[in-house]
Amino acid sequence: MRLNVRRKRRALKPEEIRLLLKSALESDEVIQCYDGETRARIYLTTSKTGFRWAEVESLTKGSFMLDADHPTIFVEATNAKNRRKDVLPLHPKFTLDVRNWIADLEPNELLFPRLAKRRTWLMVKEGSGESWCPV
Repeated sequence: MRLNVRRKRRALKPEEIRLLLKSALESDEVIQCYDGETRARIYLTTSKTGFRWAEVESLTKGSFMLDADHPTIFVEATNAKNRRKDVLPLHPKFTLDVRNWIADLEPNELLFPRLAKRRTWLMVKEGSGESWCPV
C-alpha cells in the first residue's frame, strides 16, 4: 500500500528552534494576531513540551504546578490528542520563563487565546524568513 505523503514531517533541530526564537524576538511584525514575543513564547512552549497547537491553546495559569518539588505542566484529557490527562516535567530554565509569563494571569485565563484558530503554519513561515525552513 502506498501512502500519499505530501510533506515529510520532522522535528526541528535545536539550531532551527534557536533561529526561530531569535527571529520572533527580534521581530516588530504582528503575524496571525501575535507579536514577536508572544510567538517566541508559543514556539518555546511547543518545543519544550511537544504539545500540539490545540493543547498549547488550552494552557492556563492553572495548567502549571511551578511550586512543586518537580515543576510540571499538564493538559486536561478533553484537550489532549490521546484523550488522557498529560503531565510533563518542566525544565528549570523554562519554569523560570513560565513563572514570569503567568504572573499577572487569572487562574483560568488562557496563556495563548485563540491559538488553534490561527493559521500557525503561516505564523512560522512568515516569522522565520524561511531561510531555515524545509521545503
